[in-house]
Amino acid sequence: MITIEYEVKEKYQRTGSMKSTKTATNIDEFQELILFLKESLARIARQALKEEQAKGFDKNPNLLVDNRMGRSEDEVKPFGKIEYYSRAVAVDVLMPIYKAILERSPEVSGLYKRHNVVLLNKRLIASTEVELEQFLKKFTPSPTDVVQFVNVLPYAGSLERYGVSKGRQSGRMLKTRDDRKRSGLMIRQPNGAYYLTARAMIRKFKGNANIKFEWINGSNLTGIPKPTSTLSGKPLRYTFATRKGYYTHPTVTVRFYSGGIK
Repeated sequence: MITIEYEVKEKYQRTGSMKSTKTATNIDEFQELILFLKESLARIARQALKEEQAKGFDKNPNLLVDNRMGRSEDEVKPFGKIEYYSRAVAVDVLMPIYKAILERSPEVSGLYKRHNVVLLNKRLIASTEVELEQFLKKFTPSPTDVVQFVNVLPYAGSLERYGVSKGRQSGRMLKTRDDRKRSGLMIRQPNGAYYLTARAMIRKFKGNANIKFEWINGSNLTGIPKPTSTLSGKPLRYTFATRKGYYTHPTVTVRFYSGGIK
């Protein structure tokens, strides 16, 4: 015999919640119970949406079912999750990301903070907050557009791997997936300004855009203006000294969902 108790309540609800218990004594009853749970989730979600829309919520919101786009409420798992998100304006997603990167940027000399740039489909669109604001006034993204926030300094990747951000250094290590363990048993994982920003923005905007922390090879930044020396005059190099190839740079990559933007 399988007994399932379920409870349906609205976040911040002050008037109580609905509770019920269902019992299955055989496989047929269990399958009926699973179907009942799926149908109940879909029905309750649609009803809750209707009530919120009557209060002014988005009439055509973005829908996530079990954390995935492109599914209907009826496709929810028996113990799954249905979420509705109000569509956003591109500027309301992209500006907070850029500002969060600037706020987390280490400020020893100020050089790092001044070289966080923004690319649209690999083309430079902004090197400052003001430039990004001006660009976004006339920008309407499509699902094929790729927006990348990148720090172009050659040591940006090193700071990211050592977990350096403003007023903080906290490295993150994980077991290697390399069977040959060429870099040891544990390898450094990103935990600096870009990784922390991506993690925060994924939670905030998951219903509007696909946001990821990624690495970009410096060969893809060869047409982007970059400093040739530090403020003290020390030369900066963007390729390895002992082998061929460019350094990698931390990025926050944004792809908008179809229908996720007003």
